[in-house]
Order: sequence, then structure tokens, then C-alpha cells
Amino acid sequence: MRAKRRRRRRLVRMAALAVCVLAVVAACGWVVKSGISMVVDAIETGNFSTIGNAPFKQGNGPPYVVAVDAGHGGQDLGAEGIYTEVNVTEATANALISLLEQDANYTAVRCRKSGEGMSVAGRAEAANKAGAELFLSIHANYDETGTASGFECFPQTAASETHEQSLRFARLLAAHMQAAGASLRGEAGVRYAFYEDDGSGGYTKVIQEESYEFDTNAQTFGVLEKTQCPAVLAEQCFLSSEADAAAFASDEGCKTVARTYYEAICEYFGTTPITG
Repeated sequence: MRAKRRRRRRLVRMAALAVCVLAVVAACGWVVKSGISMVVDAIETGNFSTIGNAPFKQGNGPPYVVAVDAGHGGQDLGAEGIYTEVNVTEATANALISLLEQDANYTAVRCRKSGEGMSVAGRAEAANKAGAELFLSIHANYDETGTASGFECFPQTAASETHEQSLRFARLLAAHMQAAGASLRGEAGVRYAFYEDDGSGGYTKVIQEESYEFDTNAQTFGVLEKTQCPAVLAEQCFLSSEADAAAFASDEGCKTVARTYYEAICEYFGTTPITG
């Protein structure tokens, strides 16, 4: 009789354990299903506002590791307008790195030295090896007609695991640049760049707005694809526009943009900017 009672208690305990395990599995499944459903819904509806507003997930910082990439370099001068693009990207990057180095909350990573060239893979590798938690590639635009102006930036696409935080950072950059006096291109200064097969062995660059229902397999800028942390490529102004160049490409203009980028970085990580 006692043996039967002991056997019964064991069965009851085993049944209770099984119920607990099933409950945990069901809960985890619901969380995963909900997360997938949120991303799928965003892609299907084109409404990415809920994705890109997620708060920063704390990593190892502070200090937070921020990689700064000055576009072009070496023999590659970039666009030639009122100013030369590589000079603008290096001046802005140098000023931004200086601000980050003065702030104890950050460790700045320079993806290439001023005056030197670097491959796309090399830039991404510098950021990845340093354990960067955020990556910013600095560029400037050019328009042959001289009529275009404004700021735009490009986050990683939905194919990237860090798309959500990349989009959030891009929105912050656009908002801060607008506050600094820049006009925003497109819908709100945040766009996607894709490279599509042109049918003859090459690729055509296609620009789409943030609300575009894009193919998640489309290729974007190589530096965004190869960087393992949230990454954004920013085009701070048009070097073919006198107003843009004066405000955001001159010596003082580059310092203004660097300060603006720095404050966007601070908002992203939730720190208070240093004064000055």
C-alpha cells in the first residue's frame, strides 16, 4: 500500500514538472512568435516606426565604443564640388572623434587615418575588431545640376540583425541635423540604398524612402553589410550647393556637423553631451 502511495506521489511530481516545462516552452514560443510577427507586420505594412524606436540595449559600456569612418581617402577624393569630399569627411570625422575622446562615456575608433585610403572591408574590420557598438560612415553628396540640397542617411536594411538599432540611430541623426538647420531629403532624411542587377553583369544603385516595402535580400552599401554593429552612412550636405556647403562643409560647418552627430550619438546611448 505504501509503495503504491509513493509511486503515486512520484507520478504527481513528474506530471507537475511536465506542466511547468510545457508552460515555459509555450511562453518562450509566444515571445519569439510575437517578435517575428512584429517584424513581418512592419515589412508588410511599411510602418517601421515601432521597430526603430526601441531603446538602446546596454552592451559593455560606458565607455561605449563608437567607430567613425571618414569616407573615401588616399587616391579616392570623392566628389569634387565647392569643397572636395574627402577633405570634408576627414575634417568632420576628426572633429567628431575629438568630441568623443573628451567624453569619458566613449571610446572612439578611427577606421582609417587621414590622408590614407582603406578598403570597405578594412573599414568594417577596424570597427569589428575594436568591438564597436555603433558605426558612422561620413560622406557628402554632389548633384551635377547644382539644385539638390539637404541631409540624408542610410541605415542597414532589414536583412541585418542590427537593422532595428541602425534605423533608430539614422532617425536621430536626421532629427539632430534638421535641428541644426539642414533640410531633410525624401520623407524624413532616412532612406535605403540598394544595388540591383542591371541585367548586363553590373548593378544599378536605387534609392528608396524609409517607408518602402523592400526586398530583404537586396544588397546595400558594403560597409553597412560588413559591419557587425548598428551602422549608418550619412551624407551631410551637397557640395554642389552653395548654401549647403557654407553651412555644413566649410571648416566651421564640419565642426557643426560633428557636434550634431555627437549629440545624436549621446541620445542614442542615453548620455549627457559635454559642453563646448
